[in-house]
Amino acid sequence: MNKNTDLGFLAQEGFSHFHGDTPWISVGMGTCGIGSGADKVWETLSQKTENTNIRLRRVGCFGFCAAEPVVMTWRPGKPVLFFTEVNTSKASRIFAGLSSDLGYEKIAKMAEAKIEEWDFRTSKVDFGEGYDFPQGIKLERFRKKKITRVQQRAKYNN
Repeated sequence: MNKNTDLGFLAQEGFSHFHGDTPWISVGMGTCGIGSGADKVWETLSQKTENTNIRLRRVGCFGFCAAEPVVMTWRPGKPVLFFTEVNTSKASRIFAGLSSDLGYEKIAKMAEAKIEEWDFRTSKVDFGEGYDFPQGIKLERFRKKKITRVQQRAKYNN
């Protein structure tokens, strides 16, 4: 790679995939997600997003096996919404909610959490504000499980 090459355009393109002017849906397609039905959720959303401006993407593990399948959505100017235990019926309602700000407000009531901003270490992104529940992941059992797994690994490695 040429040291003189400006790679800023790659960062801009990368950010445009999740913070541009196009609504998106991410489906967690890790092993636990697929084992819990994320593949069916993906199929449903693939059919519904065909010929729309909504970007559908597969992502890896969200790290929340007990709540799979997990889906995240974003609409320009609104927070990212985090949904758990998504089945094909819930996926259809989530898709319908991406069509308008009012629809997005309705599906926000089904969400487990929201993300208004994210610090990616290299830059910070403000997704949008709104909806009346705590910022970030509000599920304490998720945090406790993550800590427990780290502690178990530490015990195993010692």
